[in-house]
Amino acid sequence: MRGGRLDLRASVQRAVQTRSRKGELVTAGWVDVAEIWAGEMSMATAERYASQQDIATAECAFLVRAWPGPELFGPEDRFRLVVGGQVYYVRGVARVRGKRGAGGYAVTASTRAEITTPDSPMPAPLERAGAS
Repeated sequence: MRGGRLDLRASVQRAVQTRSRKGELVTAGWVDVAEIWAGEMSMATAERYASQQDIATAECAFLVRAWPGPELFGPEDRFRLVVGGQVYYVRGVARVRGKRGAGGYAVTASTRAEITTPDSPMPAPLERAGAS
């Protein structure tokens, strides 16, 4: 895997979860697991109206050289990526094979935001490493 494709700095965080009195998992906070380089592979966006509010969602795939958590995880293991101040909740991790045995992981993640007004400012673009 070429390092030039991994131009985003991402923080991997894992949920700290406890059980409520009803026995349900409750997220008490997030703890940093690792800082990694990532490359954005693809993105799909959508806007929808639900519960009397506009919601924008984005589905992203990030390519990373190493993944600091398990490849298969259940509801008790929750991860998220923080890239340029934007939080992406990890939905899945898959091993990717590259040329000559080099490979990495494709991390599928999603984010969402409520759209409050049509005049809301656009989010700042992601900062890329080496960009001036």
